[in-house]
Amino acid sequence: MKFSIITPSYNQGVFIEETILSVLNQEWDDIELIVMDGGSKDNTLEILSRYDQRIIWRSEPDNGQTDAINKGLRLCTGDIIAYLNSDDTYEPGVFRLVADHFAAHPECDMVFGAVHHIDPASNVIETLSPGPLDLEEYLRANFYLPQPTVFFRRRVFEEIGFFDDSLNLGMDLDYWLRVVLKFRIDYIPKVLANARIYPEAKSSAMRHLYVEERRRILDKFFSSPDVPEEIRAKKDTFYSNIYLHGSYDNFCIGHYRDCLHYLNKSIRTDPRNVVRPKNYVLLAKKKLFRKT
Repeated sequence: MKFSIITPSYNQGVFIEETILSVLNQEWDDIELIVMDGGSKDNTLEILSRYDQRIIWRSEPDNGQTDAINKGLRLCTGDIIAYLNSDDTYEPGVFRLVADHFAAHPECDMVFGAVHHIDPASNVIETLSPGPLDLEEYLRANFYLPQPTVFFRRRVFEEIGFFDDSLNLGMDLDYWLRVVLKFRIDYIPKVLANARIYPEAKSSAMRHLYVEERRRILDKFFSSPDVPEEIRAKKDTFYSNIYLHGSYDNFCIGHYRDCLHYLNKSIRTDPRNVVRPKNYVLLAKKKLFRKT
C-alpha cells in the first residue's frame, strides 16, 4: 500500500519540519508527501528545499487551506490518502497500524483514532479517545472526530471527489459526512496523531464562525437521499444544537449579541433540545482552544 499525505501550508516555518519528519520517519517504504504551500513569506521554502529529493512540494498563491488540499489531491497517487496540517504530526508506527487495519478489514474505507493535543513546544496537553463514530452526536457537533487521525482509501476519493472549497473551517466535517453515507468508517483505539493547540491556530482563533458553516453542511447533508429516515426525523434537533454551540462559542469571546442571536435560533428551532441536560454537560467540557 502506498500512502499519500497532503500538507497544506502557509507561513508555518516554525512547525513544518516536525510535520515533515513525522511522515518521512514512518517505518514504511512507499510514502508520497505532497506539501502545497500558499506562497509563504517566512522560512518555509528554505525548509522545504532541504527535502527536495524526498517530497513533492509547490509554493504558489492559493485560495486557502481547502484549495491547497484539493491541489494535493490532484497530484496524489497513493492507495491510502490523508491530509496533515503543517502544525500537526503523526505518531511513530501509525502507517503500519493503519495499513494492517485496512488489510484485515477490506470492507472498511476510512479510519480515525485517538489524538494527543499538544502545545507549541510539542508537550502533550491532553489525550482524547472519542471512540467509534456516533453519527447523531456528530451531527449535533458533540462528537469530536480528530481530523489529523483520518486515513481513507483511494476509492473514497474517486467516488466522493474533492473537498468543498466554499468551506473554510468545516470542510473536513462536510467530507466525513459525505463519506459516512456511502462507506464504512472504523475507529482504531490508538493515538494516531498530534493536533497542535494554540490561540493563533485557525481552528482556535475562528471557532466562533463555525456555526454558519455547520448550518450549510447540515443543509447539504440533509439534501442527500441517502440520509437514513431515523436521522432525518431528528433534523431540527441537530440544527438547534449547532446554534447552541454557536451561542456558546460567541459567549466565550465576549460576542454577546451573537451569543443571544444563536441561542434564540436554537430555542426557536427545537425548544426541547435547549433543555437537554447532556448538551450542557458537553459544552462545559469544551476547551477554549480545542480543535473541533
